[in-house]
Amino acid sequence: MISKSIVIGFHGCDQHTAVQAVEGRELLIAREKKYHWLGQGIYFWEDSAFRAWQWAFEAQKHGRIKEAAVIGAVIDIGNCLNLVDPAGLMLVREAYDTYMELCRVAGQAPQKNKGSGLRARYLDCEVFDTLHRLRAEAKKPKFDSVRAFFVEGKPLYKTSGLREQDHIQVCVRDPGKIIGYFYPRSEDDKPAA
Repeated sequence: MISKSIVIGFHGCDQHTAVQAVEGRELLIAREKKYHWLGQGIYFWEDSAFRAWQWAFEAQKHGRIKEAAVIGAVIDIGNCLNLVDPAGLMLVREAYDTYMELCRVAGQAPQKNKGSGLRARYLDCEVFDTLHRLRAEAKKPKFDSVRAFFVEGKPLYKTSGLREQDHIQVCVRDPGKIIGYFYPRSEDDKPAA
């Protein structure tokens, strides 16, 4: 469940943000949004500049950013809640059970994941926030990052278990674990806009 290693992640963003981060004038910060898949943090596609570019072009097309850019980051994932490992998944299941019980006791409806392909993960975000809060209350070591595999997009071919946008996502909860930023070196990793 706990991984201690260095990973390379790629982050889609606006060109201005990319320049500020790479030149060291401004660090990426976690945006607290209640629909993030893995809870609060800074999101990276592990080893996939291509997927980060896809996201950035889509965000530009929808007016969420002005000019698409991608930066890479060297990340010490530290004490990582690794959801590629079943032991990490069990912690999430326990947090879900606790969250649902808290909602029941408080008489409030639990959050729901919404949108096309359940892209707005309100329930998942609440479950992860509950998990981190429970660890803090129990005085257990905090997780510096969360790492998970996501199945996304259309099947590669009929009956395939692989999808066009499958990826590993890394959510960095402790920005101090980002060792440094860089521009991706290869234009080969950049899809057509």
